Amino acid sequence: MEKVRKIIMTICLITFFCSAMYLFNDYVISPIRTTNQLNELQDLIGEDNQVLDQESLSEKYPDVVFPEGMLGKYADLYVRNPDIVGWINIEALDISLPVVRAENNEKYLDTDFDGKKIKYGSIFMNCENSVDVLNYNTTLFGHYLHDSKMFGNLIEYKDVEGYKKAPIIEFNTIYRDYKWKVFAVYITNGTSLGDDGYLFNYMFTDLSSREISKRFLSEVGARTLYYPNVDVSPSDRILTLSTCSYEFEEARLVVMARMLRPGEEEKINTSYIKVNDKPRYPAAYYKEKGLSNPYASAYRWMPG
Repeated sequence: MEKVRKIIMTICLITFFCSAMYLFNDYVISPIRTTNQLNELQDLIGEDNQVLDQESLSEKYPDVVFPEGMLGKYADLYVRNPDIVGWINIEALDISLPVVRAENNEKYLDTDFDGKKIKYGSIFMNCENSVDVLNYNTTLFGHYLHDSKMFGNLIEYKDVEGYKKAPIIEFNTIYRDYKWKVFAVYITNGTSLGDDGYLFNYMFTDLSSREISKRFLSEVGARTLYYPNVDVSPSDRILTLSTCSYEFEEARLVVMARMLRPGEEEKINTSYIKVNDKPRYPAAYYKEKGLSNPYASAYRWMPG
């Protein structure tokens, strides 16, 4: 009996030790490693904002063929990982992160910039988006994490005061620098199960006509939590940020911004923001709160 007790005690100690090591890695080692890596990557951005000259780098990187038209400041990042497509910066929300793109939308869910497995993953562009010439709608994905890394701080956009802190997003590609005005923030479902078989497709790349674009923007307007003082038209380029949310299972927080127009001022008058008293949520939201769904029979927009 004593022998059995010792075996059980040993198993318990081993289990405790393994669990403690897992938690230590998850909550201490991984965050430190991620922070250090991001600082390193930030330091790799150069100051050359001109189109890269392949010949000038041939001695330093003789075996690397850089994309034609790429800005010189991204050369060292490209050498470290040729999946780099740009950098997103929302200074007021403490977001400054490299953006990558793979052949699919799964690779960087749990892979860092250097290809190592980690819960934080990376910020990545929809694999169907182009980089040199941006699509009508460019989507960036990132995890929501409680320690505010990656896209965790996008949660601040759920509140008007959070919007006022950061109405402008800077998302630069390796080819050109851009700034974007946030015009909509909403909660939607990540799978069709969250809305009785319907999935609001905010991840499309292009639409076939201005009329379909207008209808899409109208659907976004029905869902947004508030209305910033930012107009948007079918001719604008859109940036979509997507992360997890927890109003219901597989919920998503979506932040949409439009590209700053030529000659347009960056400043936004945030004193005219109007709260949407009845934003459209997926069916799962109302079910979670025990409410009837006022949009059960509403039009189901689809790109096409």
